[in-house]
Amino acid sequence: MNRKSVAIIGAGISGLVCARSLCATSSVVVFEKSPVCGGRAATTVFNRDNLHMQFDHGAQYFTARDPGFRAEVEQWIQRGCAQLWLGRIGVADNGSFTATERDVERFVGVDRMSAIGEYLGQQGGFEIHKDAEIADIVRVSSDSEERPRWSLRSALGESCGEFDIVLVAAPAPQTAALLRSVAPELADRAALASFSPSWGLLLAFERPLELPFDGAFVHNSTLSWICRNSSKPGRLAQPDCWTVHGNASWSADNAGIQPQEAEQALRNAFSKATGIDLTLTPSLLSEAVFWPHALGKPLPEPCLFSGALGIGACGDWLGEAAIQGAYLSGKALAARVSAALGS
Repeated sequence: MNRKSVAIIGAGISGLVCARSLCATSSVVVFEKSPVCGGRAATTVFNRDNLHMQFDHGAQYFTARDPGFRAEVEQWIQRGCAQLWLGRIGVADNGSFTATERDVERFVGVDRMSAIGEYLGQQGGFEIHKDAEIADIVRVSSDSEERPRWSLRSALGESCGEFDIVLVAAPAPQTAALLRSVAPELADRAALASFSPSWGLLLAFERPLELPFDGAFVHNSTLSWICRNSSKPGRLAQPDCWTVHGNASWSADNAGIQPQEAEQALRNAFSKATGIDLTLTPSLLSEAVFWPHALGKPLPEPCLFSGALGIGACGDWLGEAAIQGAYLSGKALAARVSAALGS
């Protein structure tokens, strides 16, 4: 069998699932601009004064309603990289908390959300190049009876090889920029995906805060979500680490402010939502973080692909804005590519 060469730009959940699905019949190479795999299933670690502080700063948890994805999650659990999170979840509203019934199963990576991407990246069958940002896709040849081949160039201007198929597994704005000159129709479609910025706050305390919840959707606030990372399986109980998300409208309105301003505003909102005065509660760490491309409204199709060009895209901005959506998008794109290659 003539194995086709496939490049995948992005080693988030979607890109890694796509790579794994294609590697049995194609030679697959994944390029990831960051030093770690996982995309939004991300974890930030601080080691200060002999203290280990860990925060899931992207996706907070995931659900598994699709049967195929549920079977995948069961494999992750068996491999020890995911587990059911039995945290106390509810709604926080100006210092009061209302618990919700456990009618939703929420899963997390173990011992961190990024463990899922690490597991998928270590399964073998395909190459992964980390710290490898791809800046350009260049058409190098075209046969009258076959689709063109493509050359990739890094942000440093270096050649990263030639491929039969190029798939982009990156946020929609980055996807649109990469595809603009080689697949303008797909780029136009990617540009329609809705994204918004998001401010967040990472907080750590020496002792657990006396709050009746581990995760809360926040009402009547500039916040949308508060989570005790330390309550998740496999995490250290102390220090007590919290991830706080600003809501979409406040984050968009304040996208241009300085991190120090965002930190103070989010600390004030945390105090109001929880009833805990942070001016009287010393923190070991307090740091604002900003995501320019937080999740928005996804496009309805599960993936984008041009068989004539051998160009496609997948991600959690296609089909469903969640880890489940990223998985299903990667699987859908792999199926489209396999059909086009006749494998």
